Formats: sequence, C-alpha cells, structure tokens
Amino acid sequence: MQLWREIQAQGYRHSARTVTRFITELRRASEAGRPPEVEQSPYTRPQGPSARSVSFLVVSRPEKRSRVARLYLEQLCQVSDELAQLDELAIAFLTLVRERRGEDLDAWRVQAMSSGIEPLVRFAEGLQDDLAAIQAGLTLPWSNGVTEGQINRLKLLKRQGYGRAGVALLRQRLVQES
Repeated sequence: MQLWREIQAQGYRHSARTVTRFITELRRASEAGRPPEVEQSPYTRPQGPSARSVSFLVVSRPEKRSRVARLYLEQLCQVSDELAQLDELAIAFLTLVRERRGEDLDAWRVQAMSSGIEPLVRFAEGLQDDLAAIQAGLTLPWSNGVTEGQINRLKLLKRQGYGRAGVALLRQRLVQES
C-alpha cells in the first residue's frame, strides 16, 4: 500500500490491486529463481498463441504490430511460403479497403485466386457475387453507414425488450436513447 501511495502521488492511475498483483509476480519469480516476465505476450508463451491471435495479427496494420508480434510473424513467414503469401495478400487487401481503391479489386482477386490458398480462393470467389456493390463501396464517396448503424441500434433495442412488451416500450426506449 505504501508503494501504491508513493507512485500514485507521482501520477499512477491504476488500482492498488494492480500493484499488488505485480509485486506478487515479482516475489514468485524471485522465489523460483527466475527473472520476472517483463513482456507478457501470447507470442512468447511456450504453447504459442491461439489461432485467433494469429489471425488478428495477420489482419492488423503492420505499423501497429508490437515488436514481439512482428518477430513471430516473420518467423512464421520464413517457415511457410504459403503464410508469407497470405500475409502479403492480406496486407494488400486491407490497404485496398482502407484507401478505398476499388479499381484495384479485380487485380487483387486474380492474385488471390491464383495463390492456391483455399480459404483465400473461396473468399475471392465469394466477392464475385456482389462485385459491383463492393467496387461501388470502395470507390464512391457515399455511404449508408449511418443508416445501417441506426437500424442496428433499433434491432438491438428490440431484442433487449423481446417478449416483455410491445411497441409502447420500444417507443419509450427509442425516445430515451436518442
């Protein structure tokens, strides 16, 4: 508690419990004769990261990846050419979407379908079904995002009151939420 008070006076904003957990970890590491884990990351654990962590890593912006995550992904790409190609295509697709370059979508689809990576091929083929709409969304300045957001909010409010009341409760909730 004394340490927490001292660091709180210096601007520390977290709880005393957080400090207690950190001190406990330091003590356990010291008693076990090992150095404390300075940087905890799913990429440095003995069992490795989960599939979800790796997939998130692949679709995250390269400049926002941590040093440990970048190193892990580089090692994966060295082990497998298919993963290296997947990483390149994922970055290219996400850049295409973020920079709204719909005119480059066809070229990306050709690359993805010729990659031989089955999930990516299926994704690229699936884009064909709504290709015109996707290209319009990536090139035109208009968006119905606000409308979709309002519809989503309305459906959420409706689901929360499902089975409890009718239109009167929904109307009251909408008036209060707005």
